[in-house]
Amino acid sequence: MKKLIFSGILLFLLIGCGNDFKYSREQDKDQFIETMLETEDENMQKEYESIINSLKEKAAEDKDVREQLEQWQMIYNTKSFWKENANANNESD
Repeated sequence: MKKLIFSGILLFLLIGCGNDFKYSREQDKDQFIETMLETEDENMQKEYESIINSLKEKAAEDKDVREQLEQWQMIYNTKSFWKENANANNESD
């Protein structure tokens, strides 16, 4: 009986340890931003803006949120920079 109760508590704690970021892995963020920039999908742009605004609201209070925000911004800036350079190179050819 003790093992069953202990297992239940352990399972509950493991479930509660996850983070609540929608795209927690850097690869997921990268793929999302790349798709958003390639397709110029308005829904994805709205979702991105919503994510960034939500993170900005919480960034002052939480170091993890601040790190997530910085990661999103770094990936976006890098991807948009490469896209702009690719477009400039294509136009000059």
